[in-house]
Amino acid sequence: MGTLCSKPSTSTSPPSKPTSDPFSRPGRTLGSAPTAPVPKISAGGPERRDRERDKDREWERERERERGEAMSAAARAAEARASTSQSKPPGKLARELERQKAQTRIESLNEASREERRRREVEGMEERRNFN
Repeated sequence: MGTLCSKPSTSTSPPSKPTSDPFSRPGRTLGSAPTAPVPKISAGGPERRDRERDKDREWERERERERGEAMSAAARAAEARASTSQSKPPGKLARELERQKAQTRIESLNEASREERRRREVEGMEERRNFN
């Protein structure tokens, strides 16, 4: 069971030549590792970064100008639509809506009652006609 994941050792004496086993020799301490090289400054230096930042700022200003122009164009279009809709005479649906808005609650209930009575009369007439 012990040799399932390990290499069997044939001798107990230390090996004469280094093996591929990483744990066959003593390692080094953590502090003995070589220091990492210092990264170089970017290829363009500070001047390039300043130019990039200036380009970004100019691009942002241009986008703001375009956004402002688009908003003002949308406002002008909305005003034009509003002025043309006010100058046109209202259609059939608009007149009906205005009439319904002007009705009081009692008038609305009376109208609904009249319509229901008419509907019942028509149903009664159809029933009598079908019965005969």
